[in-house]
Amino acid sequence: MKFVLIPLSVGVPDTINSQMHIIRRTYFTKLNTNGLTPILVSTLHTKEEIEYFYKMSQGLLIMGGTDINPICYGQKVNKNTLTVDHSLDRLEISLAKKAIKDKKPILGICRGCQIINVSQKGSLIQHVPEKYSKNHAVETYEQLGNVKTKITINKNSKLFKITNTSSTIVNCGHHQSVGNVGTNLLVSAISSDDVVEAIEGVGEPFVMGIQSHIETQDTQFSSRIFKAFAKAVL
Repeated sequence: MKFVLIPLSVGVPDTINSQMHIIRRTYFTKLNTNGLTPILVSTLHTKEEIEYFYKMSQGLLIMGGTDINPICYGQKVNKNTLTVDHSLDRLEISLAKKAIKDKKPILGICRGCQIINVSQKGSLIQHVPEKYSKNHAVETYEQLGNVKTKITINKNSKLFKITNTSSTIVNCGHHQSVGNVGTNLLVSAISSDDVVEAIEGVGEPFVMGIQSHIETQDTQFSSRIFKAFAKAVL
């Protein structure tokens, strides 16, 4: 059995003043379909428990979610940035750093893509419309697919080798994106309006961040990425 560690998203429901820890069915299904079993970890676990779960896992997946606290990449909070739980930022960044150092396969989706970049000393654009005059955001998870964009994939990238695709249409759901690219990371895809849509690690280990919500799409592009991730997980 192949285990993939997934830090749970943290949110605050509108109706009650308490946190919830969740994983969307879409992520779970994509992993199970490719022979991977999720191990779920939250900010409520102890350091010892998190380390135990990390050692059990052969890969790491970081999901989409809320905005990362800009303190993590040396910026002040933009008026459009909404942070929820800095402890989740610290957990995911520390796990991304550890996985990359240990050469453990890591796949980041949306916020997860941004976490990978920040973990390697990269920065974020806190509000895409302010720089690109484009809105890639949606209001709810259920609306993913209402906003789509065409992306172009670098033909010299691992992403191109994996997907055998030079361009495709993806589901958007973000108002932030990769800014300055982190150490030993490369941009492997951009949108038609020049927003960074994918990053990847330099060298052999599987390090990939996809800005779009590929877990919500049943396309060759999406399925080939998840299959490649599963193959990389020992």
